[in-house]
Amino acid sequence: MKRLIKLCTCLLLTAGIVYGQTTPPTSVVIEGNNYYQHGHNKDGANQPQEARDSVTVTSVIKYFVLPDPGGSPNYNPANAVNFSDVNSTFTWSLGSRSSPSAFPALGTTNGSTTPLVEITWGNVAGIDSIWVREIPITNASCAGAGNTIPVAVINKPNISFTPDDGIYADSACYTLTEVTAGVTYNFDMTVTTQSSQIWVDYTVTKNGVAVPSLDGEDVPLTNIVRDSGSGLIIGGTIPLIFNDYGVYEVTITKVTDRVSRKSTDAAGDWILGTITSAGAKFTYSVMLPVRTGPIFRIPNNF
Repeated sequence: MKRLIKLCTCLLLTAGIVYGQTTPPTSVVIEGNNYYQHGHNKDGANQPQEARDSVTVTSVIKYFVLPDPGGSPNYNPANAVNFSDVNSTFTWSLGSRSSPSAFPALGTTNGSTTPLVEITWGNVAGIDSIWVREIPITNASCAGAGNTIPVAVINKPNISFTPDDGIYADSACYTLTEVTAGVTYNFDMTVTTQSSQIWVDYTVTKNGVAVPSLDGEDVPLTNIVRDSGSGLIIGGTIPLIFNDYGVYEVTITKVTDRVSRKSTDAAGDWILGTITSAGAKFTYSVMLPVRTGPIFRIPNNF
């Protein structure tokens, strides 16, 4: 009789796990950050959907699994980190439980038994997988098979450019009409990354004076160039628009990619790409066409 009661309880819990869930939310807010359900992680133009999760090497990332409402009916996803009403424990690991040897375990899980886990990714790029299993406290034998998402651990972006040292190294002449309409220069950058979006911060001076209105923050790299063999992004440009005459100096201050904008290190800072020529200035000169002036001489009748 006890065995029958146990079996019925297990069947009821299993039914809750498989059929009892209402439609889960596509995102939850945890510690002020939006967490998207895998497969629904589209956030406008800045976060294209990915077949697998992507992180940069050495990043520290948290992951969340939604508790089954059949086993924890009082749990409210709107209070995502309040786990007092969760009636299960959770086992997290890297790699697929069905084939753990297929994954290199590129990181370490930081020992959570709650729906929220923190994973520290190592210094090696590659393909891994996150596996989690919910286990009811009342009856561990009723636990399901678990859930898995694939993860790509990629290298940080490597960005470089060649600064221009000459004050007139990149200059051209423009009419007043052209300058008023806006003169566009393309700042070329060399990039090595798997990410599809690169974001650049820079500051601008004109004739040696800072011009905050021309500074750029999270300006996307355009005219993307990919390597035909590896598919890696290897180049792109930043369009710079000037509408006044003068000598402009542009200083690159920060470069991130779409993945590193999500990934943070242990201190909570953005993981940045390596900027080969950080701090060096690139010079652009917007010049008025020069007219040859009159010739002066010493008069003969003095």
